[in-house]
Amino acid sequence: MLRRFFVMTLLGLLSLGFVFSTNCFAEVKTAEAKTAEAKVADSKQPEEQRDIFGFSADTGVWTLVLFILLLFALKKTAWGPMLEGLQKREENIRRAIDEAEAASLKSQKLQSELDAKFRLAGDQIRLLIDEARRDGQVLKDEMVSKAKEEIVAERDRLHRELQLAKDQAMKELLTKASDLALLVSSKAIKKSLTIDDHRSLVDDCLAELSK
Repeated sequence: MLRRFFVMTLLGLLSLGFVFSTNCFAEVKTAEAKTAEAKVADSKQPEEQRDIFGFSADTGVWTLVLFILLLFALKKTAWGPMLEGLQKREENIRRAIDEAEAASLKSQKLQSELDAKFRLAGDQIRLLIDEARRDGQVLKDEMVSKAKEEIVAERDRLHRELQLAKDQAMKELLTKASDLALLVSSKAIKKSLTIDDHRSLVDDCLAELSK
């Protein structure tokens, strides 16, 4: 696009140079055809009245026409596309800014949501920890209570077994004692007791001892 602009500008300058060179060449030919009297009369004119640049009306008109045509060509080939490109670039920049702002708002919203979720998760974790601590304490109390109950039950069982063993030992001792007494008494009285009499005697002795 810039290359086209430079090319059109160069063509316009060349056109202006061609117009001015043609005008100068025509003026040179006219000057050679002037008579000596015209030269003398022209030399007598004041310096202020002389046309230094050799301006003429037809040259000015053609220059103006070429300049307008050049402006029109530049507008069609360079300025129009340049303005269109600048407008598109401005629209792209504006669109990029809008997208960046939208992305920033979305990012802030997501950050807020994440912060809220993190806070909620932290609260839930603390609640779970407190609940686990309470459950652990309850379980500990239950285990201690159960252990105490088992200890008491085991102690009662051992006490019962000990009492049974004691009673059994006492019974065996009384049985042996009664057998010995029966043997001694039978020898003494020369009379033997029956088995039923023996068992009845033992039971009576045990009953007396347990009172």
